[in-house]
Amino acid sequence: MTVPADDRISRIVKRLALMFALLVGLGLPAGYFGLQYSNHIKHVELTARLKAQSLSALVAVNPEFWVYQLQRLEELLLRNPPQLVDDRATIRDGAGNLLVALGARPPAPVIARSSPIYDSGRVVGEVRITHSYREVVFGTLIAALLGLLLGVLVYATVLILPLRALRRVAAALVRESAAVSASASRYRALAEAANDAIITADSAGTIVGWNPAAERMFGYTAAEAVGQPLTLVIPPRYRDGHLNGIKRIQAGGERRVSGRSVELHGLTKAGREFPLELSLSEWEAPEGRFFAGVIHDITERKRVALALARQTDLYHMLSQTNQAIVRITSREELFAVVCRVAVEHGRFRFAWIGLIGAEDQRLKPVARYGDDAGYIDELDVLGDAAGDTRRGLAGRVLLSGTSVISNDFLNDPAMAPWHEAARRAGVGASAKFPIREGSAVIGAINVYAGEPGFFTKDVLETLDEMAIDVSFALDNYAREAARSNAENALREGEERYRQMFETNPEPMWVYDVETLAFLAVNDAAVAHYGWPREQFLAMTIADLRPAGDTPGLLDYAFADSGKKFLKNESERHHQKDGTPIDVEITSHLIEFDGRRARIVSAHDVTERKRTERVLREAEEQFRGLVEQSIAGIYIIQDGAFTYVNPRFAEIFGYGSADEPIGHDALSVIAESERATVQENIRKWLQGDARSISYSTTALRKDGSTIEAGVHGTRATYRGRPAILGMVQDISEKKRAEEQIQHYVTQLEKAFMRTVEVATTLSEMRDPYTAGHERRVAEIAVAIGAELGFDARRQEGLRVAGYLHDIGKISLPAEILSKPTKLSRIEYQMIKGHAQASYDILKNVGFPWPVAEIALQHHERMDGSGYPQGLKGEAILLEARILAVADVVEAMSSHRPYRPGLGIEAALAEIERGRGTAYDANVADTCLRLFREKGYTIAT
Repeated sequence: MTVPADDRISRIVKRLALMFALLVGLGLPAGYFGLQYSNHIKHVELTARLKAQSLSALVAVNPEFWVYQLQRLEELLLRNPPQLVDDRATIRDGAGNLLVALGARPPAPVIARSSPIYDSGRVVGEVRITHSYREVVFGTLIAALLGLLLGVLVYATVLILPLRALRRVAAALVRESAAVSASASRYRALAEAANDAIITADSAGTIVGWNPAAERMFGYTAAEAVGQPLTLVIPPRYRDGHLNGIKRIQAGGERRVSGRSVELHGLTKAGREFPLELSLSEWEAPEGRFFAGVIHDITERKRVALALARQTDLYHMLSQTNQAIVRITSREELFAVVCRVAVEHGRFRFAWIGLIGAEDQRLKPVARYGDDAGYIDELDVLGDAAGDTRRGLAGRVLLSGTSVISNDFLNDPAMAPWHEAARRAGVGASAKFPIREGSAVIGAINVYAGEPGFFTKDVLETLDEMAIDVSFALDNYAREAARSNAENALREGEERYRQMFETNPEPMWVYDVETLAFLAVNDAAVAHYGWPREQFLAMTIADLRPAGDTPGLLDYAFADSGKKFLKNESERHHQKDGTPIDVEITSHLIEFDGRRARIVSAHDVTERKRTERVLREAEEQFRGLVEQSIAGIYIIQDGAFTYVNPRFAEIFGYGSADEPIGHDALSVIAESERATVQENIRKWLQGDARSISYSTTALRKDGSTIEAGVHGTRATYRGRPAILGMVQDISEKKRAEEQIQHYVTQLEKAFMRTVEVATTLSEMRDPYTAGHERRVAEIAVAIGAELGFDARRQEGLRVAGYLHDIGKISLPAEILSKPTKLSRIEYQMIKGHAQASYDILKNVGFPWPVAEIALQHHERMDGSGYPQGLKGEAILLEARILAVADVVEAMSSHRPYRPGLGIEAALAEIERGRGTAYDANVADTCLRLFREKGYTIAT
């Protein structure tokens, strides 16, 4: 059965009507809910972010105290747009503690969004906005009812009036579009009313949104900015990082900035960089991925933070300086601390303190701190180059007595001589502040900052105060030093006089001139006189005198009581045990505890007087000895004899001891010896030598000469410098000494002839090496002389050289003169000659170790020699010298088994074995003799 076309159309229309009815009935509430819910979420997120940014600015200014400023937090939540209206806002700190809550709890259902509060990139709290979307639910229910009615109407309309229904649907869509447009307009109005710049960009980094705040912040209009890359507002040094981030996001990589707030730098149209805080979010749209950045200019926040930090640093600097002034008592230590505090707390690059000298008025550094790259040390040189050091800041501060500042050092023409040094040291600004001692400027505190314009008003005021405090400290140091010196001087004076009285080894006392009673006595008086101190102080000075002297003492004391200074030649006192003593009294009139008194020093001269008596007796006895002495005794004063004894007159042929008196002392000296004797007299009188002994040729009265032995010493005769001497006739002694020396010379010659005979006997056994010992001896003596050996030690080397191979007389002549290579046994026999030499020589009484030298002359420094294998210092130095001389002579001379190798080959061997086989110093000396001093071996 075929369905009529009208029925088919009717069914299709019904189905279409039903489909449209369902679409309208379900789509309307769903679309309404989705759009409204999305708008509410954006509203809540934007509100939370903007409120958090406002609070972050407060935190930056008060990083430690913002959590206590609840009223300020409430004001920021209420005052800064957008308004809360029916929303609830809460603020919590980093630990989650609730600080502020504004607004009633909104009715359910609710949307809640949080935004972090930052302090220098660190999360210190959060703002949470809670918003009710109950009206959205109610609107959705109403939209559902409307959708149901509209669905019924659409169904009926589609069935009855399709065109009218379509027009109505179109009208409804227009209304819905207008609602969406109104929502977008509200969002746009919110963005345009925001104080922070809001910039929207696509995934390629192209600007697609630009609010008025962005225009004010960056200087570009929306027409200029939209369509441009984000690098338009990014400083050049950050652009590569930004482009790399875009590529990373496009490749699906990590989002390092999205969803958080970061501090960056922006670039204005005028080319000025400024600090900013960026909060970045991203979302997907049909057109693609987009990014929205809320940008807050934090220039003022940074300036406030820097000013606060600077003020804190200055406070700490001044506080530390004042603490140092209170604690430190040394000017040098204070200067060092002030420089360190200025750099560590004032954030200066370096600082130094200079003082002016009494003669040189330039500042000389006495303390410094920080890395100045040599700037301070160059100041004098640069000052000279400038022609006048007072053209610089230092000179100006010393002349004016006020602080001097160069806030743009490298562009200050007056600082031109110092520009290069300042550039190396990183100086951008400099200031100098005078320091005073009393009213005079004595130096300056010098500080250097890295950036121009560093010295603001508050910095200068603080540094001025610090310089004043340092000057005050210097005045205190000076006052304290003067007070301390005065007190010390007073104490030292009192102590010195007390010590002089108490510790004086001479007895001292103080007595009242009216009563003659003792007022004070020292330890020496107590010890010397024997009375205890208490008993002494109960006595008078009359108690020290014998009873018969008391009336005379009283007459003397009262008669001279008004004289300031008194001195008695000698007085007779007695000690407690009755022992009489002689004393010399010296006294001085003083005031003692309000009384007229005398301080007395008593010098015991009892022993001196006894000694004088003994001396007088001894002098008589000594004169008798001198007059009868077997040696001539004389005294010379003013170049002439003032006394001679009889023996002196006898030696020089005078008739009596009075005859030479007054004669010139040089008149008894032979003409050829007078200059020497005159020099000796000068040495005596000028103190160069207290006593001198010498022999000279003397001249007798009759003109004959004798050999005299003289000993003289400097003395005092009758209170004046003189020469006291003894002279003896040593003519016979000198002739005997000359005869003994003649015999010694003959013995030495006989000894050397004996040595030469022994050498000749050895050479007769080995005629092919004739002259070897003599040449070795001469080379060894030359090396020894170069090493500083004296003549006697050189003679020992010569004897050892002559006899070092004496042991070869024990070897068969056939071996010694064999022209071919020796067998092992023959070579061992040859090596035995050193021991044989020792055995022959060991019992000979040489004054040198000749036998040991002969035994060791084949030893080597490294122990490779024979016969004992000695090493290093174990070998006698003379043996080490003989070893080198032996090798040089042997290699350069002919042998039965080879021709001579020449002196250069011999020296090369010495050079090769230097420090191993041969002593390095001896080898060097030998090489120097032959190569530099032209020494040759005698033939």
